[in-house]
Amino acid sequence: MEITTFFENISVQFAELNIVQPLLELEMLDDCAVISGLYCIRSLHEGEEFSDTFEIHTIIYPDFPETLPIIKETGGKVRRLGFEHIYPDRVLCPEVDTRMKMDLDQSRSIIDYFEKFITPYFFSYLYYCKYRKFPLGERAHGSEGILGLYCEIFDVKETSVAKTLLQYVCGSAIKGHHTCPCMSGKRYRDCHRSKVAELTNSKFINLFQTDYSNIEGR
Repeated sequence: MEITTFFENISVQFAELNIVQPLLELEMLDDCAVISGLYCIRSLHEGEEFSDTFEIHTIIYPDFPETLPIIKETGGKVRRLGFEHIYPDRVLCPEVDTRMKMDLDQSRSIIDYFEKFITPYFFSYLYYCKYRKFPLGERAHGSEGILGLYCEIFDVKETSVAKTLLQYVCGSAIKGHHTCPCMSGKRYRDCHRSKVAELTNSKFINLFQTDYSNIEGR
């Protein structure tokens, strides 16, 4: 995207975001946009309200969402203390990159980025601080987190099965009459083959291949 078009799009999206997040500011730099200030959340979970403000600094690049924003919590409010989803340099880790890129591909919306990933991130942090657990489960880091994503994509429980199916997506062959590795007892062609083919032929195949290489430590 041309930088001028990018700045125009970001300005329009930020104006809409600013309606619900009035304490944020937008700054245009030479090759990126920066959204910073106080980010307010108010989430209801099982009748209980969780609300707070967090100081953030977010760098957004013209090829968003192919390059995801870099977002930091700069106020020092988010502390690890068993909450492992913030790096030492204060960069947040809200979700596996592949999930965010896939979910944001159609809308290419900064508003969606904040609503789908950043608000739930801060809500999860507040919930964790109070109850020392996560409201909807926790995404692991590294390879385990990536495999957890593919367990969801393939609708399987075992990470070893997800890894095998991802291997098929990335080019390994299996004959259709063989038993599907998901242990359903069905033949592969009557089970996960269509899902594997869908992913193999999708626009995100490079993401899947990168994930598999990361899992394998290549």
